[in-house]
Amino acid sequence: MTVTQISRQQRASYRPEIAFSRVFFEASTKDAKLPTRWANWGKKRGESPLQDDRLSVPLANIRLATAKDVSLRWSFPFDRAVQQVNELAQQELVPIYLQFDDKGLHLDSTFFRYGSNWQNQRDKSWDYVLPVSIEPTSTLVEIPHAYILLVSAIIYIMHKNMKLGAVPPISVDLMFADVAGNRYKSSFQFNIDWHDLSCSRDPAGALSALSAIGCFEPKKC
Repeated sequence: MTVTQISRQQRASYRPEIAFSRVFFEASTKDAKLPTRWANWGKKRGESPLQDDRLSVPLANIRLATAKDVSLRWSFPFDRAVQQVNELAQQELVPIYLQFDDKGLHLDSTFFRYGSNWQNQRDKSWDYVLPVSIEPTSTLVEIPHAYILLVSAIIYIMHKNMKLGAVPPISVDLMFADVAGNRYKSSFQFNIDWHDLSCSRDPAGALSALSAIGCFEPKKC
């Protein structure tokens, strides 16, 4: 390795780099409503669930330099996804209808009604994120509730077939700076890899509990 290559490696190591880790989770409900309770599980399938009522993904600075003025913005194709979910509900004869407008995501059904303000969930910021060599505990970033609501509707619609299909990925952009003020940007996409789907019914045959287990997997763009 040449002196120039060594110098470049050293400069790169002192530049902050922020990355996400994958998480396993369970989406569940204890009644006949949507499985909107998404909780983190252990890193490996089959481990006991963590005591966490909201699904969060770990965010860590994997280089040696501190990241300053960190900001995050989620993005998701709600218009297209809402249309697909409504078409799926019609095909499966499930009384669910979704709408998306400036106020957020709205879900209406014969049995329940939900709403979620997407605009209030898109942006997060931190003054700094320390390197893992200094702070080994990751920063936890909550998954937007509007996205959880839409995917929960898909789980509810498809539970009769006991089969879950692909969900459009949710994307996130990260902006941050180093101590010298140089700005950087990283982008990730999260996909869900489903592992299990189960449900319980009461003696009359009505749905009483619903659970889906999956992996929330990040991919750098």
